[in-house]
Amino acid sequence: MFRVIDHWSFTAWMTILTIYALFGDDIRVSAFTIDADTTFNAITTICLFFFTLEITLASLCKKDYWLGFFFWLDLISTVSLITDIGWVWNEVTGGGSSSGSSASKASQVARAGRASRAGTRAARIIRIIRVIRLIRIVKLYKMASDASKDTNDQKLVRGVANFRSVPIKKIPVSIVPDRNYNPPDSANASMSASFSGSRFDDFFVSPELQNKGHSSHNSNSLDELDPEAEDEENRLKPQVHEESKVGKELSELTTRRVIMLVLGVLIMVPFFLNTLYTDENTSYEYGLKVLDNFTGDASKFRMAWDSYIKEHSGLKTPLIYLEVLNLDKWYCNTDIATLRDSEKQYVVLPNVASDYEFYSVAIFDIRYSTKLDSELSICKTIFICIILATSSSILARDAQILVLDPIESMIAKVKKISQNPLEAAQEQEKKEVVEEMAQIAAEEKAAAQARKLLPKTRRLTHTRIKKNQIKNLSQDNEKEQENSKVKSNKNDNKNKKAQENKKEHEEPMETVILETTLNKIGALLALGFGEAGSEIIATNMQKGGGEVDPMIPGKKTHCIFGFCDIRDFADATDVLQQEVLSYVNEVAYIVHKTVDYFSGSANKNIGDAFLLVWKFPDTVLTLSEDSKSYILAKDQFVQQLSDMAVISFLKIIAEIHKNPKILKYRKHEGLNARLPGFSVKMGFGLHQGWAIEGAIGSEFKIDASYLSPNVNMASRLEAATKQFGVHILLSSLLYEICSQTTRSKLRRIDKVTVKGSKQPIELYTCDVFPNLLKPMPESKEKVNMKRVRVMGRIARKKMREKTMKGEYNVYEMWEDDDDLIIMRSAVSKAFLKEFSIALQDYLDGKWTEAKAGFQRAQDLKEGPDGPCQVLLDFINSEGGIAPANWPGYRELHDK
Repeated sequence: MFRVIDHWSFTAWMTILTIYALFGDDIRVSAFTIDADTTFNAITTICLFFFTLEITLASLCKKDYWLGFFFWLDLISTVSLITDIGWVWNEVTGGGSSSGSSASKASQVARAGRASRAGTRAARIIRIIRVIRLIRIVKLYKMASDASKDTNDQKLVRGVANFRSVPIKKIPVSIVPDRNYNPPDSANASMSASFSGSRFDDFFVSPELQNKGHSSHNSNSLDELDPEAEDEENRLKPQVHEESKVGKELSELTTRRVIMLVLGVLIMVPFFLNTLYTDENTSYEYGLKVLDNFTGDASKFRMAWDSYIKEHSGLKTPLIYLEVLNLDKWYCNTDIATLRDSEKQYVVLPNVASDYEFYSVAIFDIRYSTKLDSELSICKTIFICIILATSSSILARDAQILVLDPIESMIAKVKKISQNPLEAAQEQEKKEVVEEMAQIAAEEKAAAQARKLLPKTRRLTHTRIKKNQIKNLSQDNEKEQENSKVKSNKNDNKNKKAQENKKEHEEPMETVILETTLNKIGALLALGFGEAGSEIIATNMQKGGGEVDPMIPGKKTHCIFGFCDIRDFADATDVLQQEVLSYVNEVAYIVHKTVDYFSGSANKNIGDAFLLVWKFPDTVLTLSEDSKSYILAKDQFVQQLSDMAVISFLKIIAEIHKNPKILKYRKHEGLNARLPGFSVKMGFGLHQGWAIEGAIGSEFKIDASYLSPNVNMASRLEAATKQFGVHILLSSLLYEICSQTTRSKLRRIDKVTVKGSKQPIELYTCDVFPNLLKPMPESKEKVNMKRVRVMGRIARKKMREKTMKGEYNVYEMWEDDDDLIIMRSAVSKAFLKEFSIALQDYLDGKWTEAKAGFQRAQDLKEGPDGPCQVLLDFINSEGGIAPANWPGYRELHDK
């Protein structure tokens, strides 16, 4: 059916009928006699039929037409055609020819007179209603526009379909085959042969084309191909852009508004004209003519005089003064002097000199008419004001909703990104999740209400059954419940599918796409640059102009730096191949998520290693006297943040030993073949100190990161975990700013100097046994990652606020967190005490006692201890006796 109403022939036919509907009846009256009315009535009936058919077909196959804006306008304009069909309208108004006796004719004449007056008023209303047909001009314009678009689309399709008709000079000579070329016997020979009998080969069968292609091939030149000329030709061609959804929606809304406003004006303006409410009186002047004709006959003149006064004294615009010179004068109680000039009407005989002997004049009181004109004028002025206010408000509202509001929203988002890129991206994500959760809550509420209605329905059914004394009550009730549940589930599924289909088919506006894209760009900037790059983004966004300056000066700051590394990564990469990305990303998700929760941020992902940062706020930093570093204030939040850094790494260790997504690699055949008993292991290093935060690189590529010896120190500590055989190493600088509870959980294991530093530092570890943890159950439900991120940030924000205010102490997790309790449950206090004594002997140069102490400590642990073994090996390598100049520390040779 859509093809029928969209076909050019149907469109042309409806165009002809539309033109007739607009002008046909006026042409009938102005150019033809009553004899042609039957023909015009028949044509109008045909118009009515086809317009009705068009409305019916459009309602069935056109989207959003049924009961839409244009449906009602089409319906009203089609119904208005009934007034142009004489044999229908005469029956409605009671008009038509008369016949019969003189008496009946007299009554018919009277009725005809009344019908004529009613018909005159009705005709005025009909002329107003007929204006609605003008909207078909808009439809014709829309049809022409759509046809023009379709023509352009067809041209594009024909251009693609007629590729074979493209001149040979447009085709690069490199694709023109040489028909004298014989392919070698190879794997490609069959492919070449398959083209020999194809239509692609026939494309070049024309001698003219062969000659051109052959000559071009032989000359090995591209003279026939002029890309610059082709580009210039394409540039000069008018670009045909697809109409945007915003433009289309705004155009349609504007068209509808303009149609309604124009129709409103055209329909309402006649109601403000005086002629709609009063009939034009033609007897004023005619009566004076009668009086003038009877001036020679006194009796007839008197009869006409009395009649004129009688007929015109009782009108809404009454006669107040009448005079025929030299014959008679009449006036009423109304004083003419009290009337305005606009409130009295003078009527005199036309073409009569003022010195005529029987010059006649009549004065009428037209205050009713002028008052009505004034009242209608007031109404008309108010109506025009309403139309202007409404039109400007509605048209501005459409532009505001479709264009201006989205643009203002985008500008607001850009400003937020320029102020704080990370927070802007997170706020938008939070807003989306809140809206999504609100929608889910609303759906669940509706479902709960539906479930509440079911028991009520069952009770009503039970009452009816009881009244009718039907047997097997319980069985029938159960069946009814089951059926109602099935029907309810089916309806719910249908509604859900309908909503899903609706969402799939509804395409967003371009402004929504732009806004969404801007949100994504902001989120990607925040993800790509991280916290260290927020200054770069903000500075460039706040600058005017279109230039980008990534190389802004760095900023000195003070942070806790954490490095972690995935063990045996080279072997895992060789075994997993392309799956290694999933492997790394699954580990990275655990690392980033946990660090983020504990107020840290991920800065760099370096293959198998991750740089994590906990940035101290400026409120706890004081610049040192030499202005080269910061001094941390003795603030509770400094301890809280330090504790969070330590505990976050321990929580990562716990999760990689119990998360099903990580544990699955223990069963990987390839990894176990390469590394028997494989499990995911990681090393962690923590240190604190100053650093320069900013852009590292050039205008071609930058990374927002930190430069400082302290960053390198964290990396060396992580690398040293392999040497000491521990999960985590901390520097003494970080140990000193942790809380007393956290420090009590850490074990000092050595004092060393590292490469690039002469300042010795003490090394600490936290003894944990993650193998004691039980694996988490694997969840089959699909995780909404966006919601997880948002809820995690909300929890992070609450935790950070509580820790800063002192409402929550992070060190309490040592006694409250199940993972920490289980992993620390196997730590022996006797072992820790013996190791501490042996380490002090080692540092004091009492290596003989230290060696015996380390051996006793290993015996108490009932297993190998990495730090004990490292120090025993070092003592043995030095001959078992401390050098005379032993400084109390050693150089850590391995990075």
